[in-house]
Amino acid sequence: MVNGTGRCVRECSQPGYRPNNAHTLCINKTEFPEIGPIFAILSFFIFWAIVIVKYCFKKETEIIPSLIAAISVIEYFAILF
Repeated sequence: MVNGTGRCVRECSQPGYRPNNAHTLCINKTEFPEIGPIFAILSFFIFWAIVIVKYCFKKETEIIPSLIAAISVIEYFAILF
């Protein structure tokens, strides 16, 4: 694993920096795993849950406003990460 200069990053010379998980760059931020697919899958299930409630259970549910509200909550948590 090499950085842009062709050397492995095992130690960082700048204070407050540390190697990333792949040891390719010096960073000063926390790395988070990619959580985008988790929120996409959650949105997919919420979409189908609202459609099922509307058509199978014959509830008086407005699909578009319900989807906007539910997916906005998921988007809020995605932005927090």
